[in-house]
Amino acid sequence: MNTELLQRVETVYGLSEIVQAIPVEKGVLSANWVLHTGDSKLFLKRYRFEDESRIREIHAAKHFFADAGIPIILPKSTLDGKTYMAHEGRWFALFPFIAERELERQNLSDTAVASMGSMLARIHKAGATSTVPIEKNFNYWDSKSFSSKAEALLAHIEAVEFRTEFDEMALRDLYEKLELAQANTVVHTDFVLPPDHLLHGDYLNHNLFFSEQYSVSHVFDLEKCLYGPRAYELVRSFLYSIADGDWNNEIARRIRIYIKAYRDVYAISNKEIANGLELYYVKSLHNVWIQHEHYVLGNTRPDQFLAPDMARTAHLSIHRQDVLSEILN
Repeated sequence: MNTELLQRVETVYGLSEIVQAIPVEKGVLSANWVLHTGDSKLFLKRYRFEDESRIREIHAAKHFFADAGIPIILPKSTLDGKTYMAHEGRWFALFPFIAERELERQNLSDTAVASMGSMLARIHKAGATSTVPIEKNFNYWDSKSFSSKAEALLAHIEAVEFRTEFDEMALRDLYEKLELAQANTVVHTDFVLPPDHLLHGDYLNHNLFFSEQYSVSHVFDLEKCLYGPRAYELVRSFLYSIADGDWNNEIARRIRIYIKAYRDVYAISNKEIANGLELYYVKSLHNVWIQHEHYVLGNTRPDQFLAPDMARTAHLSIHRQDVLSEILN
């Protein structure tokens, strides 16, 4: 981090001298630092967005959920009352540093899984009443656009003379998704799932802090917040945070705990969850963001997600009804 940025943060937020700025390794699309001043420890986020209006939307959503009793980590105010600042064409926000812990998927106890499910239900129940203005729309899929992007990526990778293991995986994934997407006959209107809830957008275990008692203590990273179908986010959250490309009886059992905890707070029918799973599956077939980040934007941090994404797609392409029968009571 350069000295000019540190000085800008000190001035805008009225901080004492920042004596240390430690980059945070986690995070796929944004850049973050832990800042140490003489008497405090803070978290600085650099947003990936260049559009100021999107930052305002995200912060408005944070405050909406916080006002509804969700333990959202809110940005600190600048001296002139804003919740973010600009520096050299980029947008930054400062947050309190939270000392609670994150939990990896393999370390999620049944208590943590249940707490995640109930917290998501609380978010959705509040989000059903939201009037926060957000321009970002729920993206279903565009078959023509997907095919064009996938074929361009295929041409790029196939032109590589000495391909890596990741290159070979990326090729297989693109070919498989193209084949499955071309065989798909489902269209947007087949789903009775209106985009009528304000969603977190990326509700995963990695965007939560947990107490020593394994309950969700804080929720963060609402950069993907938008209005969408709650069943889609519910399904996506447990497929990523609990299954993550694997499938067995234990995973199914833990997902049942997750769904029960959600339902104890906010009722949802088996049919809505089934539609959410189908929507997630078809939407995921038309998603090539990992390859796009790697080959177009030069961001290799999402590479780690390709193997579980391929496994998830392969399993769901055959066993969606089996998955539903195992997770729904």
